Amino acid sequence: MLEDRYPALWHFLGAYLHQDWRDQYSSPQEALLDLLDGDPEEAPALIDEIDDLTTSASTEELDDLIVELGSFYRPSRDGTDAREWLNELRGLTVDAISASSTREGRERT
Repeated sequence: MLEDRYPALWHFLGAYLHQDWRDQYSSPQEALLDLLDGDPEEAPALIDEIDDLTTSASTEELDDLIVELGSFYRPSRDGTDAREWLNELRGLTVDAISASSTREGRERT
């Protein structure tokens, strides 16, 4: 099952981009930042899972896989390529890890 192969993505897409996600967030990116703020240990797994998903599926398949993983957000409905969207999320996640590491480094000194 997809949730077994991609548990971090399944958690993000299903729990944060649920049916009423637009009532809580202005964008999927804002939802991701909320996840990363509350659950920073998910970040490395998200990066790995996005990498695996984007290398193992075509762009057309990715849009459907995002929905199959529990999301009520479909990038193509916003005119966005699913691969580009996932890579944007990956970049935000990498940035969040970097910011967290920088913050932790300053707190130690």
